[in-house]
Amino acid sequence: LKPTASMQPFERQAKKLVRLLLLSAFALEIGCLYVSTVTGTMLLGNADMNAVGRGINAIGLSPMGVMMRELEFEYLFTRATFFTGLLSWLSSMALFLFAEASAVTSAALDVNERATRHIRLAC
Repeated sequence: LKPTASMQPFERQAKKLVRLLLLSAFALEIGCLYVSTVTGTMLLGNADMNAVGRGINAIGLSPMGVMMRELEFEYLFTRATFFTGLLSWLSSMALFLFAEASAVTSAALDVNERATRHIRLAC
């Protein structure tokens, strides 16, 4: 992923963008993991907090309704960061493959074709 001076400008920019997208995907997924873990811990300790009077009202028509009513920020943050991280990772992989495919020369294609032919003959 390291851009070099011998690369074309498009390829250098694509590799920088891939690195940025992968870093953002990692940070978003770590944020999602952290918030969802803390939310799960809050829900597991809810009985103790109800005894003090500061607990979550867990009575509702559905678990999703309770989450959206009582833990709205955590619910939205977890969903948004997971989906955005997933899209960042998928787009970085697509951009990486596109940049690699555009950088292949005809000599490399000849080598790949010969290697494919040899593998087919061996099988």
